[in-house]
Amino acid sequence: MKRMISFVLTLVLVFAVAFGAKVFAREEAREAADEPATVDDIATLSELLTYARAKEKIYEYGEYTDASWDALQAAITYAQTVLDDPNATHAQVWERINVLLSASNGLVNTIKGGLLALIAQARAVEKGNYTDASWSALQAAIAAAQAVVDDGNAIQAQVSERFTALQSAIDGLVENEDPPPPWWTDLPNWVQWILRWLCFGWLWMRF
Repeated sequence: MKRMISFVLTLVLVFAVAFGAKVFAREEAREAADEPATVDDIATLSELLTYARAKEKIYEYGEYTDASWDALQAAITYAQTVLDDPNATHAQVWERINVLLSASNGLVNTIKGGLLALIAQARAVEKGNYTDASWSALQAAIAAAQAVVDDGNAIQAQVSERFTALQSAIDGLVENEDPPPPWWTDLPNWVQWILRWLCFGWLWMRF
């Protein structure tokens, strides 16, 4: 009987210690979460914000999809609210850091920048002496390429396809052949001279 009581008391003691350890760990975690952000925490978040905002110039040239860029902008705004909060905690700062890192790494790249440059090059080409067919093909390729640029959900394959098509249209411009010279230019010079005088005489008789 004593052994049974001793065994039960031991079990109760073990469970009590384990439960106490859990409570202590939770309390430590809660206290750590409530700790104010350190200078290093703020500096890390600030540097990461600067890095994220530096990508804006790249975006202006169409290097990222609109969806992934919008996600980054939301993360920047989300992080800035904590950076502006003098009472921000260590846990809050690092939570924002992780969100911002995830959004920065999640930017989806396209080659829209190269396509935009090629569109500008194509639009700078003047009609000049190019054939109507090749000129129309270039204008159609420009319009198709611009449609992909304006599509925020365009994927890499679409951009690459339009880039190739537009480059082909530029390379495929064909100049009109020079018109053949008048038939009389093949005549001997003295014959051409007589013809000119005959024309002059005919015009003089008319007027």
